[in-house]
Amino acid sequence: MKLSVCMITYNHEKYIRQAPDSILMQKVNFEHEIVIGEDCSTDKTRCFVMKYQKKYPKQIRSLLHKENQGMIPNFIQTVELCRSKYIAMFKGDNYRQPHANCKSKWIFWKIILFVVWCTVIIIN
Repeated sequence: MKLSVCMITYNHEKYIRQAPDSILMQKVNFEHEIVIGEDCSTDKTRCFVMKYQKKYPKQIRSLLHKENQGMIPNFIQTVELCRSKYIAMFKGDNYRQPHANCKSKWIFWKIILFVVWCTVIIIN
């Protein structure tokens, strides 16, 4: 697996279908997964996430919290489930338009591959 797309979502019912679709429609020559952290939404977001995971079990995995975690804990826990060398961030209310040619598609993926992750330890 070369790329994990980390997607956190909360009450994105209006947009949640476009977000994974826009990632799945990208034509790339490497394996990638979408890991969705659904933070106990009060709308139908969770229902859509579960449907997508069932429809695309090899490409989409989800973290379905039993109670609301908040954005940062949801993000951290979702990143921890990512299995690839590179992680791209993608919010549940974002989407990508299909590109006209392969070069621009590769540029999109190349840009999101450059994500820096660091751990900070606070000592009192």
